[in-house]
Amino acid sequence: MIIKSLEGQVFNVVVDELYLKPTYRDDSVCSWTICSNEKNQELVLGVYSKKRIAGQMLHILELCANKLIETSLISEEQLCQDIYFQAMERLNKAKIAYMRGEVK
Repeated sequence: MIIKSLEGQVFNVVVDELYLKPTYRDDSVCSWTICSNEKNQELVLGVYSKKRIAGQMLHILELCANKLIETSLISEEQLCQDIYFQAMERLNKAKIAYMRGEVK
């Protein structure tokens, strides 16, 4: 899969080999990095402040794995908006189900 990093670099990586790596500062995690290995060298594709946000980007990459197009990493702000809209959609579905009496 061809992925464009947050810095604009283009990498050809295997999606199954992507992983999240914590970055530590003073014994606590300060950021999460999406990484891949190429010839025993770690490639940093993007850095995010929260594990949930980095995990969302990794999930999106997995969904796009079978596409034959270049996929760009999304900014942290856009990923937060995506997570927010997903949560609102789940909340609306639950509200509709409750109003129909499908949920007790």
